[in-house]
Amino acid sequence: MPLKTEICSLDDVRMFESLTGEDRRAIEAFSTRRTFAAGDPVYTEGEAGESMFVVLEGVVELMAKVEEQADQ
Repeated sequence: MPLKTEICSLDDVRMFESLTGEDRRAIEAFSTRRTFAAGDPVYTEGEAGESMFVVLEGVVELMAKVEEQADQ
């Protein structure tokens, strides 16, 4: 569902405050609101980055895999 039909808009997102209202409406026109349950992955490391996520509500935890190095 496009953000423009939602109560929230990019007007409330600090990252977009320097854009004109027209520019924010253009972004909202092709944006889709998605909801994730607690613990559901939003992105998996290694996947191609084809989307940008703006968190309107809640918290996202980012984790990265770290390979152990053998002692030399």
